[in-house]
Amino acid sequence: MTLRVKVTPGDVRALLNSLGRITVSAKVTAGELTDTEIQAIAGLFEKWGVGQVVNPKDLRQYNGVLYECIQGHTTQADWTPDTTASLWKTVAAPGVTPAWVQPTGAHDAYAIGDLVTYAGKTWRSTIAANTTVPGENPAFGWWVEN
Repeated sequence: MTLRVKVTPGDVRALLNSLGRITVSAKVTAGELTDTEIQAIAGLFEKWGVGQVVNPKDLRQYNGVLYECIQGHTTQADWTPDTTASLWKTVAAPGVTPAWVQPTGAHDAYAIGDLVTYAGKTWRSTIAANTTVPGENPAFGWWVEN
């Protein structure tokens, strides 16, 4: 008995996209890809949409940018990845210093040694669970790198 399965070009494309997501997801969340590589594969990932159940480390594409979920939730129209730092973080390549975003609590506060850009400068966090604004109090929380 021979088993035959019909596969369309669309099926093959969907399977390859799925395999691509599985293969690169761990590399993306581990920070092992360059910005160019991240941009090249962003299209493999599901677009962010309202009503999706997402879990930590889930990846979604929003306005051409790849985001990683940092807190599980069901998406809402007013919780877009670019406006909710407590739920999403931009996936950036190693060596790329992200822009400072006001933390909303301990779950997204900056750790000692974290680098950010803010007001045209690069800052290094000097305290744990840092939620302060870089440069707001020069004696506390941040050291100017440049």
